[in-house]
Amino acid sequence: MSVSQYRSAGCAKPAPTGHVRKAYGHFDAAVAVATWKGLPERIYHPKQLLEPFRRCGNYLPFSREALSTLELLFDYSSSSDWTSGCSPLVFPGNAELAGCLGVSERTVRNHLSALEKAGFISIERGPGNRRTPVRAADGSIVSAYGINLAPVVEKHKEFQDLAQELKAQRNRLKSQRRSIGAALQDIRTAVDALDVLLWEHPDNIALQKTLETAHHALLQSEQLFDQFLCLYNRFSSASVNEQARIEQDILNLERNMIDSAGYVHMLTWSCMCSVYEVDSGQQETGFHHISTKENKTKISLAKKIVGSTGNSSDPLLPGFIEVAAKPLTSLRKSQTDLLKSFCKPLSAVIVSQFLESPENAKPDQWFHAARILAHQLGVSEWTWKTGCQQHGSLQVTFAVAVAAMKPQEYIYKSRPAFLAGMLLRPSGQLNALASFHALRKREKV
Repeated sequence: MSVSQYRSAGCAKPAPTGHVRKAYGHFDAAVAVATWKGLPERIYHPKQLLEPFRRCGNYLPFSREALSTLELLFDYSSSSDWTSGCSPLVFPGNAELAGCLGVSERTVRNHLSALEKAGFISIERGPGNRRTPVRAADGSIVSAYGINLAPVVEKHKEFQDLAQELKAQRNRLKSQRRSIGAALQDIRTAVDALDVLLWEHPDNIALQKTLETAHHALLQSEQLFDQFLCLYNRFSSASVNEQARIEQDILNLERNMIDSAGYVHMLTWSCMCSVYEVDSGQQETGFHHISTKENKTKISLAKKIVGSTGNSSDPLLPGFIEVAAKPLTSLRKSQTDLLKSFCKPLSAVIVSQFLESPENAKPDQWFHAARILAHQLGVSEWTWKTGCQQHGSLQVTFAVAVAAMKPQEYIYKSRPAFLAGMLLRPSGQLNALASFHALRKREKV
């Protein structure tokens, strides 16, 4: 015997026995098959069992591709197989599964092995390691060999609570994203309001310094928002331990953004009071801060008042308080100069409808021209009146100007829907003059 023959004979592996090495999942699945009693309560279709697994993501003990194989196995079962007197046993071949999924047979074998090891299925193998049932002469099944899906019921109970926790976690992240985005938008609105004040009072040194401070805070907030987006997008693909760290980092970012928004809000408020020497009734610089505790307290107090009195203008909108109509105050000359200089559609209405030049038009004529232009854009009379009652003539006039000036590529639905969305905002949440200045500064018009 040569050396090569000796090595091949001495190192030859024994023939496979046809049995796989058992894991804990194999025994758990065997117990689930032995104690099978049908679908649990409130499960009316077998595929409802798969819902918690779709929500668990990286927490599944196998890959998401293996979950697709498990879903395909459910298609081979019928509703009668899931009753207490039957068994959800299927026996498709690996080649058939691979053809349906568009993968190789080796991938299907890996998926089935992972599902069996995790205890989601129980594979009953017959002679020759086959999954084909043994049938009698009349076609009846004598020995049932195949893939039993009964263990999925037990796993459904196990992963249902985890799916609820993960759903609450995702909702919490979405809420934090809205909160951080609202805080950033409040800072931008405050900077626009300060820019309006400085435009009206260009010689005010204190306003210039405050605007520089607000710009610096806005730059920092935008950097924090970029960091948040990176963490938010990485969260779903991160490991369990890394997700815990990302959650803590996002919480810290949210606190910093809210603190920064409150600081800029305080600066803008003090400048408004010092310039106008009155409350924030100046609508052109009023803005709505939705991320501070003060506003949340006001909203909760308003809901308590509605709940205690039981008065609501619409039963379908609990917590909505009917806002008193705001007086239709006239526009000032500085504001009409803005419209004359930058809003050509309104100036065209002034010329065509009132036969006046924009230089000689009265402030009330600009308001009526805005109403005509709003109807030309496709807004109903009810929407216009509702906007006037909730925001006043100044805000609705500049809202029409913004809707007419905004470039088409930045309008997602339609121009009438964009204008109606602005007019139907709750009272205090429309700052059309700030949006007007933003369009003017960015030279988009």
